[in-house]
Amino acid sequence: MKPIEVVVEGALTEDGQLILDEKPDLPAGRVRVRLWSAERPAESDETMWDVLDRIHTDQRARGYRGRSLAEAVTEVRALRDEWDEREAALEEFRSRAPGTHAEAASEAGTA
Repeated sequence: MKPIEVVVEGALTEDGQLILDEKPDLPAGRVRVRLWSAERPAESDETMWDVLDRIHTDQRARGYRGRSLAEAVTEVRALRDEWDEREAALEEFRSRAPGTHAEAASEAGTA
């Protein structure tokens, strides 16, 4: 039997009881309930820069050390090399696959 989904709003009491605004159109029995707040969280006066500054301050306090420029450059070069290897492998595969442009060009004598 395919589950029936019904969306009904309500309120959650301090003691965890759920009070629905209306009776759901479902047969009696066990149900699965997923809750999320219907109210938007309060707006913060913090700017993006304030948040980033707080994050960096917290990281420094925990002893976090980000990558150095040399480490970042090394990682980017490794990623580029990896992609170059993948591209070369794909080109090799394409050149061997029947019906490819390279095969058609060599048969026509234009390769």
